[in-house]
Amino acid sequence: MGGTNGTSHEGSHYAPRFVKLDFPRFKGEEDTTSWFCRVNQFFEFNHTPKEDRVALASFHLERDAQLWYQLLKQEKDVLTWQEFQDGLDLRFGVTKFQDFFEDLIKLQQVGSVRDYQTQFEKLLAKVGYLPPNRQVSCFISGLK
Repeated sequence: MGGTNGTSHEGSHYAPRFVKLDFPRFKGEEDTTSWFCRVNQFFEFNHTPKEDRVALASFHLERDAQLWYQLLKQEKDVLTWQEFQDGLDLRFGVTKFQDFFEDLIKLQQVGSVRDYQTQFEKLLAKVGYLPPNRQVSCFISGLK
């Protein structure tokens, strides 16, 4: 059933009628975690079938990432979405040896509180689950 503001409502699904979302591009310089988050949001919003995800994502790779994909395709013609994610993350993601929790507890405010909060949230997203009281404690300990 359509609304008067250009939206449609069906059951529990809500989707603006004429929204065009741009697929995020990846050059190999960005944070893979953030890129995959945006890509998965795109897929979810557009109800992209799993079998179409690698093809769609590969069209939006640029520079080093596109070269990596070309080489990967020479090794294995058909990739699952999980294999694509794992391969891209292995090649362009941070090393598994980086201790994000240690980086988080060592983080100190240098500029504005907003800049500190942004850096804190980036590291927190990479740490994984941290109880709220530990988050607050880490955050406060890094303030000026």
